[in-house]
Amino acid sequence: MKCWKFFAGMAALGLTLCAASVQLVNLPSMPESKLAHKVSPAYPPDAANARVQGTVKLRVTISDNGHVIAVRPISGPTLLKTVAIQAVRRWVYEPTVVDGRAVRVVTEVNIPFALDRDGRPVTPSAGELRETSAK
Repeated sequence: MKCWKFFAGMAALGLTLCAASVQLVNLPSMPESKLAHKVSPAYPPDAANARVQGTVKLRVTISDNGHVIAVRPISGPTLLKTVAIQAVRRWVYEPTVVDGRAVRVVTEVNIPFALDRDGRPVTPSAGELRETSAK
């Protein structure tokens, strides 16, 4: 039993040391120009038929190599959250460097969903899809 506790303690220490080697920062914003690969969410047909519109706000964690590693919904219409999360999980950013070291970044991303007067999805302009700092 003591052997198990020793290895569990060592594993926990190792994970702590690994996690501590990459700094986690909240940035005021993540400019659109930092996106190396962006996937736009498809408007869900059931949401479009129900004329559900709005903005899905997501908390996004970006790894030190620029890949999105965690996405958590903060707010927005339920019928739109899943597709927004699926799209943002596929985004890739240029790595963020602070003091010469690549860092993890936590930010908030707003994904707008809108329909025209005929109920067809409207594609957001470049300025409408934006990142805001995590508080």
